[in-house]
Amino acid sequence: LLRYRCKNQYTSLSNEEKQVWHEHCVARLTGVNAQFRNFDIFNAEIQRLETEAVQMADDAKKIKQLALLNDLKQFAEQRAKVFQIVAK
Repeated sequence: LLRYRCKNQYTSLSNEEKQVWHEHCVARLTGVNAQFRNFDIFNAEIQRLETEAVQMADDAKKIKQLALLNDLKQFAEQRAKVFQIVAK
């Protein structure tokens, strides 16, 4: 129930609940657990996909792919700032 409230009713949380949620998110985003993609794995996957996209023959598809990957990188950077996570 707490995770539901954190995701959907964040403003209703107490400061203690917000701290618990923050710690949970940081653990998921930086931890080593095969079930979850952490920031390091996410960034490595984006890098791999960018390398593949650069090699595409279809320029229109390449541009779309690179733009999407750039958006994903920006989203990850924003999340890292929110959770005060330093990239490796």
